[in-house]
Amino acid sequence: MWIVISQRNDLNQYGDRMDTLENNYINYFEKFGIKLIPISNSTKNINSYFEKFPISGIILSGGNDINPELYNKKINESEKKKLFISNERDETEKELLRIAIKKKIPVLGICRGMQFINVFFKGKLINIKEENQSEIGHLATEHTIKIINNKAKKLLNNESRINSYHGYGINKKTLSSELEIFAQTDDALIEGLYHPLFPIVGIQWHPERKSPDERINNKLIEAFLKKELFWKIKNKKMKTIILAAGMGTRLGKYNSNLPKCLLEFNKKTLIERQIETLRACGLNDIIVVKGYMSKKLQMPNVKFYFNKDFANTNMVETLFCAEKEMDDELLVCYSDILYDKEIINKITSSHVDIGVVVDKDYWDYWNARMDEPEKDMESLVIDEQGKIIEMGDTTCSRDKAKVRYVGLIKFSKKGVQALKKVYQENKEKYFDKDEQWLKSKSFKKAYMTSMLQALINEGYRVDPIIISRGWMEFDTEEDYEKANLWLKDGSIKRFINIEK
Repeated sequence: MWIVISQRNDLNQYGDRMDTLENNYINYFEKFGIKLIPISNSTKNINSYFEKFPISGIILSGGNDINPELYNKKINESEKKKLFISNERDETEKELLRIAIKKKIPVLGICRGMQFINVFFKGKLINIKEENQSEIGHLATEHTIKIINNKAKKLLNNESRINSYHGYGINKKTLSSELEIFAQTDDALIEGLYHPLFPIVGIQWHPERKSPDERINNKLIEAFLKKELFWKIKNKKMKTIILAAGMGTRLGKYNSNLPKCLLEFNKKTLIERQIETLRACGLNDIIVVKGYMSKKLQMPNVKFYFNKDFANTNMVETLFCAEKEMDDELLVCYSDILYDKEIINKITSSHVDIGVVVDKDYWDYWNARMDEPEKDMESLVIDEQGKIIEMGDTTCSRDKAKVRYVGLIKFSKKGVQALKKVYQENKEKYFDKDEQWLKSKSFKKAYMTSMLQALINEGYRVDPIIISRGWMEFDTEEDYEKANLWLKDGSIKRFINIEK
């Protein structure tokens, strides 16, 4: 079995960069029949390893400090000199995790490797000596951990004694919102974590070094190899409905003879990129509602519905063309946007009944995207209790547009029932009336923001799912032209990561 492993990256006595891997890793993992392939931090094409070898897993090893800049912690130069930082290694492990997510390859993070998993998913680290008041030692010692996850308890028992070699750590406050805990110490430092959607697990101790409890190490490595416990991949029940019936007239010459979602960006259409992202995140039950030039929109393993009245209706009516699919958890998605996997992961791990994805850091993108961003604002107001109370007013001031609606909405099964109830009640009253309905021209031409406002008005709680960048919209010719320029000069990374 072939498994790639990351390496420590340091300077030798002559000032040259060098990669090193402790012999302990080789000796320990060979006992399990594992052939380790060390990945150089100088490698330009990490993906080539996965094309040439039948890689079964990834290990992020210990050693090196993580650059505090990656988790937005400011330190002075004298403090920085005390750390063993390798930006090359940080970039290598970022790429390994991206590949793992894309290819659904099991990952085991060891010590620093666990910490890096947390930072990758937007978590932070603490300096244990300075920020964790406790009598428990964590540097070159042993201590007890408690297993707090019921599934893990069946395999690992309730507690264990492990070695400890770390000066930095993670607590509940600094844990990524995307990760969950399976082991911790009495002083509330996290010793084991996992991603609920991907086969990615981290442990704070070193199984390859002398350990007071080999049993827990052996059980974990066996589960890693067999893709059991937290490494077992599950497809999610949530359905996705992509609203792709509109004509997209503002894109002009770029889609004059195509549905908007077939606009090509970096050699793939928008909808191809969306579906790749959704499937990479375990969302495989995908429904597309088409309308304009529907015959041109054909894709394998996707269910299609047709809005025959697409020219006279809008988003809400397009959604309800697929009403028979609305029987469980649901993600509603606009077809003219792109988004990072992290956003989908945040949606699927959210426990709200009605969740609207909003960007708290959109203004730089808006400024770069248009000459007069103030003319394209839309209200989205969150109250002191954290719920959305107003949205969809395009005549609002900046004070009411501090966050931006993205075009992604999550409904639980309960939320779907509320949506259908409010829709049917308003359809009976307003469908045949050619008059304004909330902020839409009419009910027949209702925007999704108006439907969400109707839910709010009926007393249903609508929660924000807050993100910071990681998405783009293609609404006008200028949008498309600027996005291609940003892609060419590399500045698009300010807003989103575009994969080839």
